Amino acid sequence: MTNFSSEPQLLNLELLRTDADTRNEARVLDRSFELAASEGRGEAYSVPESPTVEDRRYLLRASLSGRPRRSQTHYHYYPDCRDADIETSVLAVDVFEDSERPEPYVFVENYGCQRDETEGE
Repeated sequence: MTNFSSEPQLLNLELLRTDADTRNEARVLDRSFELAASEGRGEAYSVPESPTVEDRRYLLRASLSGRPRRSQTHYHYYPDCRDADIETSVLAVDVFEDSERPEPYVFVENYGCQRDETEGE
């Protein structure tokens, strides 16, 4: 999770399993993250330790506290590493701002299968 905006942001993140019967059973993560403002010059603040969860189908909901509804987003994650030798998928949840939008917004991107750099150490 990275904040590319010039203001601190409180990012609310909810991760739900898609195969559960109730919302309580589905909830894997329901947490807020304080993201410091970017330091300018293209530098951004990243959460030192992002949560790690089992690789399965999820619905991700993200919002910025105190921001209009249009700053909220949801993302349907479908794992794609099962046929790969590498079983780690990276999902980035970032905050951006630009001149075309009046408020900062959340953007989610799946970076796909990546090797765990700590393997073999």
